Amino acid sequence: MAAKKIINIAMIMVSLILMSGLKSLAYDDKQTHPALTDKAIRLSNLGVYLKQNFGTQFSQGFESSVNEDKIINWLTSGSTDEDSPMCRASNHFQELLGRCYLRCKTLDSADRSR
Repeated sequence: MAAKKIINIAMIMVSLILMSGLKSLAYDDKQTHPALTDKAIRLSNLGVYLKQNFGTQFSQGFESSVNEDKIINWLTSGSTDEDSPMCRASNHFQELLGRCYLRCKTLDSADRSR
């Protein structure tokens, strides 16, 4: 009985060690982030809002085009663009005032002084 318990614990530990090295897909900026954005757009009222508030220019909702690309494509590609450079990606959800504590060089001194 004790040997079986030791084997089970050893198997769990080996499994945890092996799984800890796998890349988490939740942080993937090329597939997961755009897919989440796409799903959020489709579940939201954005299409209805655009139709009701902007008239014929956006009569197809988020499928309407701006500068030769659909609004949904602008938003999903923007979600990927927001993940670069790394200092933006690490702060864009937490830091709403534009401060970048990783010394991001993309912000000017006025933004950092807020």
